Amino acid sequence: MNESTYGEKEKVALAALKNEKHRRIISEILNSGQITHETLAEKIGVSAPTINWHIRHLKEEGIVRADADGRYAAYSIDRGYVELMHTVL
Repeated sequence: MNESTYGEKEKVALAALKNEKHRRIISEILNSGQITHETLAEKIGVSAPTINWHIRHLKEEGIVRADADGRYAAYSIDRGYVELMHTVL
């Protein structure tokens, strides 16, 4: 029997954190609590389309949420992942 010591959330989080850009994005969002698309792109030093690509993946995994505020999206870490991300980062 090969029983993992990690649950599904931990596996998802660790897989996402293996990607350097994902790790930086998650870290920035975590430190900010909530951050806009433009600010995130600026802080990471990549283009808006690059942020879109990474955010889409992180949203599909359930790690990041996007709350639309008019024309702008504000990103935050899903409540289910906040504590875990603080632990592993």
